[in-house]
Amino acid sequence: MRSKFPVLLLLFMMSTLVSQESGGELSKYVSGSVLDLLLQEGHLQKSSIQSKDWKFELLPQTELARTITAGITPRNYSTIIENIYLYKKRNPNISIASCSEIVRKISELEGLEYYSTSRKKNRILYEKSYVIRDSKSKERIDDPVSGSADGLHISVLQKDLNFGENIYSYRYFENTQAVAFICSNEFPLSYSFFKVFDANSLKVCLLIEDAGEYLLVYVLTSAYMKSIPGFDGKIVSSFSTRAEAVYNWFIKHYVQY
Repeated sequence: MRSKFPVLLLLFMMSTLVSQESGGELSKYVSGSVLDLLLQEGHLQKSSIQSKDWKFELLPQTELARTITAGITPRNYSTIIENIYLYKKRNPNISIASCSEIVRKISELEGLEYYSTSRKKNRILYEKSYVIRDSKSKERIDDPVSGSADGLHISVLQKDLNFGENIYSYRYFENTQAVAFICSNEFPLSYSFFKVFDANSLKVCLLIEDAGEYLLVYVLTSAYMKSIPGFDGKIVSSFSTRAEAVYNWFIKHYVQY
């Protein structure tokens, strides 16, 4: 009976080679232990709460990543929550332009659900979500999906179960390899009877990088807030599940192109 060992050895060597090739491409974006874990898990999260000396641990090593996080420092923000996702492309021909179009479909966020870890069930993340002409009139306008997103700045009305109805600023960035936005609150945000965030003290950055065979999706939540007993842990949990919901929403639309 012929031994199967040479065949198994060959398969192992081929899989190792493929893994090294994938890792080699991705090493342009993330490196070291982060890359190894990301290839294994597909998703990583790091957080720092009420810290004066935090550092980015998952931030991709790209020009656009540095651009959107340039003003986010321990001096200005006491809390950060990083999530990074690795998605293996099914269709390598889908361009960054298509990704850019998806992340500008603000109105299609309405009805998006996320998993509430405190209530142990799915809840509606955005009851309302649409672009407005300005914060005074709040006139609803169409999603600005045509052309490049680079330099686009819009105001968005969104209503969620935690902070109620508020207006957010979305600033977009785009190049041939990536698209990103920075979302910040234009007015203070309250949770229950507490004012949690001053105006522009909460920022959510979404970055999508075309990494060859993969898409690299990075979601950063950064905030400056007063510590409320029992609330800090809820913030991490809430914004982490929100990041996952938005990521899944993006991938759902991406696979339809």
